[in-house]
Amino acid sequence: MENFMSQLQDTAQGMGTSWSLLPEKLAAAGMVTCIVVLVLSLLNCVFGLKLLKIWAALLGLLIGFAAGFGISSAFGVTTMVAVIIGAVAGIVLAILGFWIYLAGVFVFSGVMGFSIVLAIAGTANTTIFIVAAVVGLIIALLALKFVEPMVIIATGLQGGLTAGAAICALVSIPGSYTFLIIGGILAVIGIVVQFIMESHRKVKLHLKQADKVRKENSTENEVEKLRAALDNTDKIKEDRDADDYYDEDEDEY
Repeated sequence: MENFMSQLQDTAQGMGTSWSLLPEKLAAAGMVTCIVVLVLSLLNCVFGLKLLKIWAALLGLLIGFAAGFGISSAFGVTTMVAVIIGAVAGIVLAILGFWIYLAGVFVFSGVMGFSIVLAIAGTANTTIFIVAAVVGLIIALLALKFVEPMVIIATGLQGGLTAGAAICALVSIPGSYTFLIIGGILAVIGIVVQFIMESHRKVKLHLKQADKVRKENSTENEVEKLRAALDNTDKIKEDRDADDYYDEDEDEY
């Protein structure tokens, strides 16, 4: 278990370092990689809430596999067994992330919060790792209560920062933290756009519900009018029958 915790800390250290050097790493990966990362990041920045289930499933797959493989390896199982355990755990978390909405929100928001802290810190010693984990947990818990706002903010920030790094890599802009400025601007734009789209979606939903209620009320009113007309017809018929009865009695006399 100590080996697993050591590996986890080393991974966090690598994540923090890779975030601060992300533009350089993307530039070294080549133009095609930069373009792919840029497109995916912009999609996450602008449409993160709409793509939540897909991202949650992918993150669940990666986290489940990494956790299953790492924990099982720490207990001394063979590599093949560790891979199988990791694959099963990844598939289970992917399914949970896709089909169970709040589970996906929790995992996705937590990972976004964790990675954003590492991106801003640029390193991941034990203190930063703990802070990032706590911030990620807080964001994940808040996201369960305030789903749309927290997911929009998390995806906007993560997508914007990554897109900023990709842009810096494509145009060779110097400065290890220049991408934070560019990414911050993109993040603000993405967050605003997502809030506008979510506001429009809610307005359309409310209008649709109001139209449905109006139609239901209209149908009920028509039914009531028809029932009243039928009752009135029956009453007129009963009155006519009564008049005919009394007319017959008068004729007999």
